[in-house]
Amino acid sequence: MFEFFLVGVILFFILVVSSQDIKVRNKQQLGVPFSKILYADVEENADRLLISSKLDLQGKPDYIFQNIITRQLIPLELKSGTIKTNLPNTGDIYQLVAYFLIIQEVYGKKPPYGKLVYSNKTFIIKNSLILRTKTLRQINLMRKILDGNLPKNHSQNYIKCRTCQYQKTICQLISKHKN
Repeated sequence: MFEFFLVGVILFFILVVSSQDIKVRNKQQLGVPFSKILYADVEENADRLLISSKLDLQGKPDYIFQNIITRQLIPLELKSGTIKTNLPNTGDIYQLVAYFLIIQEVYGKKPPYGKLVYSNKTFIIKNSLILRTKTLRQINLMRKILDGNLPKNHSQNYIKCRTCQYQKTICQLISKHKN
């Protein structure tokens, strides 16, 4: 009985800690209060790619806001679709966290959080160690896959392939490369 209680407490703690990394607003919120636009992915910046040579990453966030009081940098990424759940798409979180890492190297400032803005919801994503670690693991995994090393749990089983996160992206690239 005590084991069940202990497991319950641990699961509750994990949920509370991980849920603090993501907050949701049930409306579209563009912009950041008390901030000015430092960077925007618009036509006049078409050739202005942000590059992290240390991590071998590059990207163009839709906006980077700078708080006029604290000077903190806040990336904002616009998503064209709607979202039905109270969690953003995992790939969108990874993209925003990758921008955290790039911005920190390019501007020398660690963004405290960023925003993912869908047409019906806005998510505030905290720049946490947990999310940065998960994102770096995912980036390393993607690089290994692009080099032809499929994950250990790779399966030729159609039922498993059908729901795999790599099925319509990297896995197709690998099969084309091998043919």
